Amino acid sequence: MLQNPSQIFKSEIRGTKGNASYKCLSTFNYLNYKEQSRKPFGNLTVFNDETLGAQKNNNYLLDENQIIVLIPLVGAIEINLEHTTDFIDVNQIRAFQLEKGKSFSILNPYENDLVNFLQIRFSFDTIIPNTISFDLDHKNEIIELINYNNFTISIGIFNARNEGIYQLKNEGLFAFVINGAFEFQNRLIENRDGLSISNISEVEFEALSENAMIMIIDTKL
Repeated sequence: MLQNPSQIFKSEIRGTKGNASYKCLSTFNYLNYKEQSRKPFGNLTVFNDETLGAQKNNNYLLDENQIIVLIPLVGAIEINLEHTTDFIDVNQIRAFQLEKGKSFSILNPYENDLVNFLQIRFSFDTIIPNTISFDLDHKNEIIELINYNNFTISIGIFNARNEGIYQLKNEGLFAFVINGAFEFQNRLIENRDGLSISNISEVEFEALSENAMIMIIDTKL
């Protein structure tokens, strides 16, 4: 079988930073940017798995023009952006663009509970800021969440041993296992692992656990 260029990003070797109230696990770790294995993947420049303590706030200052996509996994988050406040919950996704030197912040509104969310960034492009709601009631299929010029984000929940096929729109694909385990194009990826693969038009995958959840980012390289 033809093997396409790929890289598995194991969850346990992600870049880690934070403190008692905030934790950030980075698939693409800028502290080790010169190491080939940790470089961003095409237009996908940041993929962070972040946890924020109860009633805590974290600020982000951009060092380059970027598109930011935020996806809550556990609990809701409050986003403060240029004098506006947005509240997004599980099964919602928020996308916006910011220029270098601009900032935004994320607040955990709960009094006692942690929140967990994904922060994903892409090279700058022109998009319309948007909050999109979605549901995952229909299992065993990939649901497209966002489709812009340079990237597409999709997600799906699968029962064990169910298979899927995804046809790429761009040159590269990054898959991230939110929960469970998958065999993805003959590669094993487990909970919070990532996989990049390029120069391929179609990928096949199979869920290896019940209620396995995967995110697929289709991006230009």
